[in-house]
Formats: sequence, structure tokens, C-alpha cells
Amino acid sequence: MGLKYFFIIVQNASLLITFALLYNYLWVKNPQKNKFVFKIISGIIIGLLSVLIMSFPAIFFKGIIFDTRSVILAISGLFFGFIPTFIATLLALAYRIYLGGAGIYMGIAVILTSPLIGLYWHYFRKHWSSKNFILELLLLAVIVHTLMFGYTLLLPKDKIISTIEILWLNLLFVYIPATVLLGWFMLNQEFAFKNIQADKRFIETQKRFITILQKLKLSTVILDKNFEIYFNNKTFNEILNLNDEQIQKKKFNELFSDTNNKPLSELRLRELLLLPNFETIYISKQHNEIHLYWTVVQLYDLNGDIEGYALIGENITERLLYEKELQIARNKAEESDRLKTSFLSNISHEIRTPLNSIIGFSDLLIEKEDDDEKIEFLSIIKYSSNKLLDIVNDVIDISRLETGQMKITREYFDIGEFISFVFKIYESDKVLLSKNNLAIKLDLPDYLKGQKLYSDKTRIQQILNNLINNAIKYTDKGEIELSLELSRINGTDMLVFKVKDTGRGIPDNMLNIIFDRFRQVEENDYRTGTGLGLSICKGIVELLGGQIWVESTVGLGSIFYFSIPYIQKEENYNDFIIENVDEDLKLYNKTIVIAEDDPNSFYYLNKLLSKNDLKIYRAVNGKEVLEIIKNQKVDLILMDLSMPQMSGLECTKIIRETDKEIKIIAQTAYASLNDRDRAIDSGCDEFISKPINKLELYKKINALFQNKILIE
Repeated sequence: MGLKYFFIIVQNASLLITFALLYNYLWVKNPQKNKFVFKIISGIIIGLLSVLIMSFPAIFFKGIIFDTRSVILAISGLFFGFIPTFIATLLALAYRIYLGGAGIYMGIAVILTSPLIGLYWHYFRKHWSSKNFILELLLLAVIVHTLMFGYTLLLPKDKIISTIEILWLNLLFVYIPATVLLGWFMLNQEFAFKNIQADKRFIETQKRFITILQKLKLSTVILDKNFEIYFNNKTFNEILNLNDEQIQKKKFNELFSDTNNKPLSELRLRELLLLPNFETIYISKQHNEIHLYWTVVQLYDLNGDIEGYALIGENITERLLYEKELQIARNKAEESDRLKTSFLSNISHEIRTPLNSIIGFSDLLIEKEDDDEKIEFLSIIKYSSNKLLDIVNDVIDISRLETGQMKITREYFDIGEFISFVFKIYESDKVLLSKNNLAIKLDLPDYLKGQKLYSDKTRIQQILNNLINNAIKYTDKGEIELSLELSRINGTDMLVFKVKDTGRGIPDNMLNIIFDRFRQVEENDYRTGTGLGLSICKGIVELLGGQIWVESTVGLGSIFYFSIPYIQKEENYNDFIIENVDEDLKLYNKTIVIAEDDPNSFYYLNKLLSKNDLKIYRAVNGKEVLEIIKNQKVDLILMDLSMPQMSGLECTKIIRETDKEIKIIAQTAYASLNDRDRAIDSGCDEFISKPINKLELYKKINALFQNKILIE
């Protein structure tokens, strides 16, 4: 009896194989499977299959039937999810109720619990198929059919024992194995389909990848672990001017050399391939060097061992050539800058040296001359010389601004005293006084009187000189007003200087260019000045941290503004105590060496110092200075920095090695801003530039010998 039913259940299980095959086409390979309508259709098909299975049951007793509905519903829940399983369950449940009989309650219980267990596995044991899936399927089958075995208690009491005697054999050898085998078969269909799809995607990806590599404008090669080339793209062939046959099976190191143009050994290549990037050289048939910069990707097998290398190479030959040319150009530019600096320094020296004599002797003659006409002539000579000096200074200043050598030296100074000093200079300006209808006035707010400012007053005065001189030059009548005020600009306190005139004004189309180098309002054949003044002003203002701008109306005049940060005196700042320094020479009975190779400059300095029983020696180079101080006790040296055989800097350093007492004042017709620093660093006590002003020289000498602090 049991064997008969066993074969009926086996026949039932064969229907499950049909279900598995349908699953492959109905679900696994169907792209519509996730659509709601298709899920309903799938549920109907599974339900009808369940009904079909229930139509060929094993009838143990009248009204007590067994089939493999538990298997199909549990597997449906596991693989199809809620909607198809829910619909299949409803159909199976309806049919079982229709069949009726003594086993109806057991049948209903099996139909309800089997899909629920499958759904639990589907939603709450999502990784069941990744590892130990046979054990997972076995566990699911055991639980489903253990419950089914337990549901025999729902049968009539007189049928329970008889049913159990028949059922246990089917349970062990049909239901549980059928569930496991069906699940295994369906899962393998999924795996097989996914592998096929993965292979297709891999092949498609590989084709795309190869297509991309072939079309890539970078050289691409793939090497095996022995460095043999088994893939190369067209760009690689074109750059090397080789075909596939010439490259195929070649080792990478056989084609290239290293950056030192030495053959690339396998050992060296192995080291390079462990780096993210490296460079090689290929020597073409025309003996041209082709430089390739490679990016390396190591390729690993499943065991984590290197099985090859993917290389992407950029042809950097032109870039290296460009960089080489750029370096040559940079060197030329640096050499040009050096020559320009040297040229400006030499020009400065060559112009300032004769101006030193012209201006100096003009001053001496004016002091001793009684003839008004001669005094006037001498004044013209001096004025013209100073104009020439201004031109030299402008050219040097614009060069310093361009090369970043302009130095800002900040100090605390009284704003009111400073602006009043500048104003007094122009009150007695000869050009201004020659214009009878032109006056200058100062507007200094009371709240700024006595206030300190931390900035470079020499540079601020240079800016004001340029602006006021321009105002005088372009204004014939009316007035020039110099004023300043405190203003808040972009959240910062700024001191704003203003130079206002009633001159000819500036056209609108010139307002944006007057601060450019060599640009002037007079863009015609008649021009005065170098056209550098406003450009220098702009550069200095920006170095000070401010801005410069202009407002102007043609025929009514112009207003030039510039601002600088209003940095006041700090509370813990102590003023230097500066004693008055005499402007007449207060040096007596001392020995002085004038180190000067230019005879006229020496003659001028000698005239200035020929008083007070001062003993003067001349040296035309540093060696003569050393010889003099070896035989004489010298108190002061006026050291020209530029002299033949031994410079003043070199001479000063030698002197300071043994003598710290001799006072040394460096004097030079400098162009470089570093001259003062270099002079002080070498051991000079003071510095004075040519043309040498008599009063300035006296003040510096007096301050040195009277141990007074002199701040200019």
C-alpha cells in the first residue's frame, strides 16, 4: 500500500520538474518579471499548477489525500515573493476546500503554512542562496513537512495512526528531497542565467574597453607577467612607427630605454612597474628620441598574484622640448633682468657721479657768489641737474616696482607735522611763485593734529611731490589744495590724501590710462616728463596697502586721491628720543679718508671737509684705504662702494675684522635698493647716496661722532 502511494507521489514530483522548467522561462529569463501584471499572471500559473498537482493525489483514505502542493507553494514563496505566491495560495486553497473530505483541515493548514515559510526565507533570510544553500533548502523542507506531519492531528482520530504509518516514508524520501532538489534546480537555473548574462556583459565590456583603448589618443599596452606585449593600440603603433607584427610578442624592455638612454633591463623594468608612473625613451629609426610617460595598473589573478600590467603612456616629447625652450627663455629673461639691473646701476652711477660734482659745486658757487645774474645761472644749472636726477630716479623706481625690489620702510611719525612740512616746501616753490594767479593751501582737520601714523613717510612724500608737481604744471590760475581726512573703506580705517587743482582737467577717455607707464594726457608730439610719475605713485600706494584714483572735469580741474591704512601709534610704543643734530660740521682735529676714484667727486668732498683742522687723505681703491689705515690713525672713512681693484664693501669687511672703532659712511651713486642693506651688513655705520647734499653729509657725520640717533 505504502509503495503504491510512494509512486503516486513520485509522479506528483515529476510535475514539479515541469514547474522548475517553467520557472526558467516564466521568471528567470523574462525581463517583465518585476511588473505587477506579470506577477499576477505568474501567481495564476503557479496556482493552476498546484491545482493540477492536487488533481493527481495519493488517496490514503476516503477524503484524506496527499500531493506535493506543500513543495510547490513553499518554493513559490522562496523564489517568487508575495504577490505570485499569494494568488497561487488562494487558488490552491479554493480547490482544496472544493475537494472537501475528512482531511480538509489538514490540507488547509498545509496550504497556508507552506508558502508563509517560503516567504519568510525570501524576505528575512535574503542571503540564503549565497552560502550553504543546500542546508538552507533542507532546513526549509524539514520545517514545512514537519509541520505537515504535525497537522495529521487535525485528521479524524481513527485515521491518524494509519496515515502516519503511510506518510512518514513519503515524508523522508519524497517531500523533503523533492523540496531540496526543486530549490537546488531552480537556483542553479538562476546561477546559470546570471553567469551567461555576466559573460555577455563581460564580453560587451571587453569589446567596449578594447574599442576605447584603440581609439584612445594615448599609447596603451598590456603586458603579461613576463613583460611580453599581448595588446597594443593604434596610437602606440603610430608613435613608434611600428606595425603589430613588429610589436607582437616583443618584450616591453626590448623597445625602450630608461631616461638616461641606457637599455632597460628586466630587473629595472620590474622595479618601475611597481611605481604608479615612470618614463621611458624610444629611439626611432630616424634616431629621434620619443619620451613616453607611463601610468601603471597592476593586474592580479584570483589568488592576488600579479599576472600582468596595463600601461597608458603620454607622449611628452613636445612638452619636454617646450619646457626646455621655456627654461632657456626663462634663463634669458633672468639674464636680461640681471643685465637690466646691472645696466640701470651703471647708468645711475655714471649719471649721478657727474651730477654729484655739478650740483655740489653749483651749491658752493651760489654760497660764495655776489653777482645776481651768476647766481641765477647757477640756480638754473642746479635746477636742471635736479630734473635730470628726477628722471633717473623715476626710471630706477619703475624698474624696482616691476622687479619687486621697491622697499617700504615704515615708522611712526606725526601726521600734522609731516603734512605741514610738505606744504611749506611748496609755499616757497619757485615754479609756483612764478605763477602770480596761482596759490596753494592746506586743509588739515583738527582731529588729525598730533596723531601718529605708522607708514613710510618718505614714500608718501614722494607720492605727494608727484601729484603736487603735476598740479602746478597743469594749473595756471586758481588754487591747489592739499588736504587729508580719515575715512572707512571696505571696513578698514584709511587715511585719504587729496590734491585738488583748478587746472585744465583730464578728458574722460584718458582717466583709465594716466596711471599706465609712459602715458600722459598729452598724447601728441609735445610732451613733458617721462610719463612714469603717476605709474610710480600707483605702485607705491598699492605697496602701502591703499588705492589711488582721480576725478576730473575738462576745464575745471582735477582731484587726485590716494588712501593708505590708518595704523596709529600703539599704546606700548615708546618714541625714539631724537636729539637735534647740527647742520654745520662739528668735527675737529680728526683724520678722514675719502675713498673715491672719481677726481671731481673727491674734489667736491674735499672742499666740504676742508675745515676744523681736519686731516684728509685720498684713496682711489680699497687697497689704498687699507694701506693708509695701516700707517695712520683714521677716525672716519667716506667709502665709495664702487672702486677698481677692491670695492668699498670688500674693504669694509676686511677693516671690521680687526677694527670696530673707525666710523665708515658708505657713499655711492646707487641704483639697487640692496646697496644700503649690503653696506650696513658689511660693517658701514651710515649710508649716503650721490649726489651728496652738504647738509645731509654734515648731519650724518655729526650724529655719528656725537652718538645721536638720526632718523630721516
